Formats: sequence, structure tokens, C-alpha cells
Amino acid sequence: MNKGEDVSNTAVNYTLYSQSVSELPDEEMEALASGCEFNRGVTSLGAPSYSYVWGDGLKITCNVLHQDKMAEHLNGFVGYVKQICAGAVESRVHQIVSNIRATRLVVGIVVEGGPDQRGRVEELIGCMCGGLTSLMFYGNSIYNHEGALLLGPRA
Repeated sequence: MNKGEDVSNTAVNYTLYSQSVSELPDEEMEALASGCEFNRGVTSLGAPSYSYVWGDGLKITCNVLHQDKMAEHLNGFVGYVKQICAGAVESRVHQIVSNIRATRLVVGIVVEGGPDQRGRVEELIGCMCGGLTSLMFYGNSIYNHEGALLLGPRA
């Protein structure tokens, strides 16, 4: 999402895939909550959930994928990558698939409300990507933890 992008009428989804950690640290998730209402909860399957709500209507919700659903989700993601990679550089595809298979934590992020003129979405997701050294799936593309495009329309 670009700074200032208006998400007032739609939800924007991101998914983070971390190979380095298996859970989100509560204290650090709360530390990301500068200037907003922070809530810690659980998903319907009992996995951690975090929400950040600002007075202007911007809301970011981070839901951890329950471990019982991880294998199925990752297999589906690998299948998606292989399907869209026909003709791509084989070593690049192999590295992405290897990273997906090594994933220990999946976090779905939903952004609602806005507009985000202050770059709060970019800041929060950037901090999470950097801290988790994760892959990020957004807009049919895969990015590394520094935001570099690995696979997608312009890769």
C-alpha cells in the first residue's frame, strides 16, 4: 500500500510468511500501536489476533494462522507459486518455494478504513516484515522482508 492510499471502501489484504520465528511477541506487537487503540484477542481457532484502530477510521488487524491449518495453507501457496511461475527462472522459483516450505509463522493482515496519509500501514507492516524477516504476499506478488519484489507482474 502506498502512503496516502485510500482504503475507506475496501479491505486490503497482506500475508506474512516468517521462516525465523514461530510466534508473535505480544510486547513488540503492542509497541507498534503508537497513537491508536490496541487490542489483543484470539481468532475463532484460538490463534493470537491483534488490532490497531485510529480515531480517523483506519483499522489494521493481524491474525496468526493456527498451526493446525499451516500445512494445508502452505501447500496451497506453493501450488499457486508453481502455477504462476511457468517460464520463470527456475532457481528463483526454487528459492521462493523453499522459503515457503520453511515457514514457521503465517500472519494475515487486513487493512480497513482510511485514507492513510501518515503512512501508518506502511510503517506497521514494514516493522513486522523486518522483525519477522518474512516473505510478504500482497497484490498477487511476493516481496522479501525489505520490500523487494521477488515474484509478480514486474519481477
